[in-house]
Amino acid sequence: MSRSSDEGSPGCREVLDLLSDYVDGELAPETRQALDRHLGACPPCERFLRTFRATRDVCRESLAEEMPEELRNRLRAFLRENIRRP
Repeated sequence: MSRSSDEGSPGCREVLDLLSDYVDGELAPETRQALDRHLGACPPCERFLRTFRATRDVCRESLAEEMPEELRNRLRAFLRENIRRP
């Protein structure tokens, strides 16, 4: 992923920097269009985008699971014992 970019188009590093905002739909329309063009012409970045989205989905799903009460109580006890308040 080291393709150089055309004038005004993002390079691979810029795509990586903007990827989270891109996936969240938080980019200005012209920036999103520029990333779309880059992703359409750069198979490594397109693969990275698919992996990035899949990773976020897996993380989101795992966070949606309810923590068992016993684990939650043990975690709270651990935090109380190990975190010092100012």
